[in-house]
Amino acid sequence: MNNKELEKKNTSIINSLICEKGYICSVDVLLGLGYLTQKDYEDWRLERVPFLEKVCKVN
Repeated sequence: MNNKELEKKNTSIINSLICEKGYICSVDVLLGLGYLTQKDYEDWRLERVPFLEKVCKVN
């Protein structure tokens, strides 16, 4: 995915989050982009993973 495609997808995710929740959370954006799975997020939230970057699927 190039920068233009990423920006377009990111904007779409952010707009839908604002409409749905009324706020934006970086974790929700990572989930929306597919860089983070719900399972990995839960593992991090429950402190089974020491830091979020360890389970993100991007550089």
